[in-house]
Amino acid sequence: MAADTERRLVENALEDLVTTFQRFAEARSGTLSEGPKPRMNLFQTVEEASTYWRTVSGRGYEDVLEAAELADFKRYVSQRHVLAHRDGIVDERYIASSGDNSYEVGQRLVVRGSDVTRLADLVEKLANWLHTVSPETREEVGNS
Repeated sequence: MAADTERRLVENALEDLVTTFQRFAEARSGTLSEGPKPRMNLFQTVEEASTYWRTVSGRGYEDVLEAAELADFKRYVSQRHVLAHRDGIVDERYIASSGDNSYEVGQRLVVRGSDVTRLADLVEKLANWLHTVSPETREEVGNS
């Protein structure tokens, strides 16, 4: 019972971090006076979100995160989808979107506390950057 409770807490923390970042990105995009308005749930897809911010600011996630960080961020966002919509059971879409070949279709996703800590660091880095985005200059403003 204790192990199951720990698993649920860790998985919920991962889901909550991704969802909170999504809501922050939506709120941040709503404060911009120029640029396209994002479609509903755009910020649930890392590539589309990065393209949106590139259009608005001239920079995307790949300009803020290192390649390994971006790969981890994509994997965590994909894991949130599996946890929220597939009860943690890996499907082909997860493997394709995350690039995570350590699973086979039908296996149960395993999320560790260290994954949540890593995701929190990545979310903080992206959120700090999004705080500086300015479509008026298509650059970052302030300190980054």
